[in-house]
Amino acid sequence: MQRREQQRLSDSSWFLQRWDMAPEEFAIYLVQLGTLALQRRWRGPDRKTTSTGL
Repeated sequence: MQRREQQRLSDSSWFLQRWDMAPEEFAIYLVQLGTLALQRRWRGPDRKTTSTGL
């Protein structure tokens, strides 16, 4: 039974193991990523686009 629990834990943390991150570091990364996404949304598009009139 313990083997199955270990397998489940290793399956659930494969992403963290791949990037060598602790769960706390991953949570901070997600918060920062969300913050950047919100900042971009609030700013709106800052690229100038040219319309061709099509």
